[in-house]
Amino acid sequence: MATIVPIIVNGRPFEAQEETSLLKALLKEGFDVPHLCYHETVSAYGSCRLCLVEVERGGWKRMATSCNYPVRAGLKVLLDTEEVVRERKNVFEVLLAQAPGSARLRDYASRYGVQGTGLKVQEGSCILCGLCERVCNEVIGSHAIGFSGRGARKELSTPYAEQNPGCIGCGSCARVCPTDCIVIVDRGLERELPFIHARHDLVPCTGCGAATVTGAHARWLAARTGIPEQDHYLCDRCKAKRTAASSDRIT
Repeated sequence: MATIVPIIVNGRPFEAQEETSLLKALLKEGFDVPHLCYHETVSAYGSCRLCLVEVERGGWKRMATSCNYPVRAGLKVLLDTEEVVRERKNVFEVLLAQAPGSARLRDYASRYGVQGTGLKVQEGSCILCGLCERVCNEVIGSHAIGFSGRGARKELSTPYAEQNPGCIGCGSCARVCPTDCIVIVDRGLERELPFIHARHDLVPCTGCGAATVTGAHARWLAARTGIPEQDHYLCDRCKAKRTAASSDRIT
């Protein structure tokens, strides 16, 4: 059974589940803490460092990334100290230099008063947050994308920059990407994810013929949910029609 412990945030007392992510607890209570590399469905990584807060426990104060800092009894948290705000601005500037091609990142930085960067600008939109890798590995189980290289050569890609046979074309990597670096391009019955060098055929809806999912994704869904594979070859509109028809028969 989960243990609930008292913590103090900006001088106000709260209760949170012990050992859970501090960021998760803060977001649950409605606090505005910037973050890009965190998603509650995967393990915390702490790479973007935007979720920095000041924590105090046992008389010791320090800044910490809240996504991978555990909730403990008696923890005191300050969200917007002068040092935290200054470091957050520095982090935003690094990220803006790293991924100048991301309009989504620029808009997000603007929310926190950072309009640009004085650092040398690189190319692209990837901030190496690793969310795509973690969701592919930990949730989907495909291990189709990963880190390669070190230092300035570090990147997220597929082996030999070719389509990984393990990719099922689900698009989960694109959906969690915080900078829109990974995008899904659907044209008719073909799906492309350029960033991970992937192309897949989409199966037509058995009701209306519209594109639905890839065959591999449908098989994955069937294995995970126990719902027959063929049922996943229905578009949302046809699913809604089928549900409505079933409701009518019941009533």
